[in-house]
Amino acid sequence: MATHGFDTELAKKVGVIPAVIYAYLAYWCEQNRQSGTNEQDGSFWTYHSVRELQETFDYLSVGQIRRGLDTLVNNGLVKVGCYNKINIDRTKWYAVVSSDLSNMTNGLSDLKNGLLNSANGLSNSANAFVENDKAIPIISTLSSNSYININKSKVFIPPTVDEVKTYCLERGNSVDPEQFVDFYTSKGWKVGKDKMKDWKACVRTWEKRSDKKTAPKKDTNPYRQLLKERGCL
Repeated sequence: MATHGFDTELAKKVGVIPAVIYAYLAYWCEQNRQSGTNEQDGSFWTYHSVRELQETFDYLSVGQIRRGLDTLVNNGLVKVGCYNKINIDRTKWYAVVSSDLSNMTNGLSDLKNGLLNSANGLSNSANAFVENDKAIPIISTLSSNSYININKSKVFIPPTVDEVKTYCLERGNSVDPEQFVDFYTSKGWKVGKDKMKDWKACVRTWEKRSDKKTAPKKDTNPYRQLLKERGCL
């Protein structure tokens, strides 16, 4: 079982939910600072959609996460940007506003009271995460937006039309995003009788079917083929 930590002093000021989200964003911003990735306009960023955050914080609703992010932004603790390579991709980027972000993960190796001891210019606090009573390893090759495995089944969240459109553009296929979403919405996002687990895999299946439909059909009529060879057709 994983434990999500937060800075208690920060929680007193803005609430527990914003403090938990802040700790998560701060962790990944620091990982990116150490690896030198996602640097834009003098800050190190981490990008997440609200849906992705809800998968990590499955005990919070989408509304709670949105309000938590708004609280952090309105209090000047987090700033928002958009540096996506694809224009239609509106996934937000977040940068933690901190005078000494480098201290964010200095205490990750010290386990204390089931949480991590982290220094962020405040008193010793749990400003990171614990997984199965083990500190999160700081690995330079760790993806800046990988998610901590919290040993739970991943909750499927239906994609938006824009998300499907972005994926289809990346793959360069001819799948109609609106048709795809409308079809599976009408089916309750089920594949046959089973609940869908991976919508991207379904897109790839549609892609293969689309390729088969657009491929020219081979004329198997031997008489017609003979006439073609003789120049009669």
